[in-house]
Amino acid sequence: MTSKPPNKDPIVLNFENSLLRQSDVSLLDGSRWLNDKLLGFFFEYLQNVEFKDDNSILFVCPEIVQFFKRASESDVEAFLDCMDLDGKTLIFMALNDSEEYDTPSGSHWSLLVYRSPAAFFHYDSCDDHNERSARDIVNKLSPRICQIGCDATFVNCDCPRQSNCYDCGLFVVLNAMLLSRHFAQAELQKIQQSAS
Repeated sequence: MTSKPPNKDPIVLNFENSLLRQSDVSLLDGSRWLNDKLLGFFFEYLQNVEFKDDNSILFVCPEIVQFFKRASESDVEAFLDCMDLDGKTLIFMALNDSEEYDTPSGSHWSLLVYRSPAAFFHYDSCDDHNERSARDIVNKLSPRICQIGCDATFVNCDCPRQSNCYDCGLFVVLNAMLLSRHFAQAELQKIQQSAS
């Protein structure tokens, strides 16, 4: 009987649809980029812990955003049909500058936020490095998620800038957390004001 060799990259965390291995977690040590698995975990955390009772907010993991960039119109439409977008007023998407479909690549992350009925806000910590990738996503998604009769708007938003070449993923995390909390607080205040 032979024994199994020890896993060279053990699973560290299995949370919702996110699986982190030791190699993913090791990226948090030192001056390294966050990968799609770490960003995906954070989005899963926001969706399933912080905003578990808020059906108006959706966090889309980086792998799905990359799929949207590269997929055909019909594949995007079919995938969106399965995402239960009804009632979503805010959609957060982590995107990178990769042009590849089937191999890991890319060197920069930014945050794209959709706000109903038809506005897209792009938060890029490195000037407008990812503007083309963001506009590609907007062009693919706007005909399918914007309310009928509304023209999509795209805004490159001011946000804090990174001072190195590796913190872009952290800025996506920070911006997503702050913006989603701000939106939730503003919505709560509207509800409270209308009730009084």
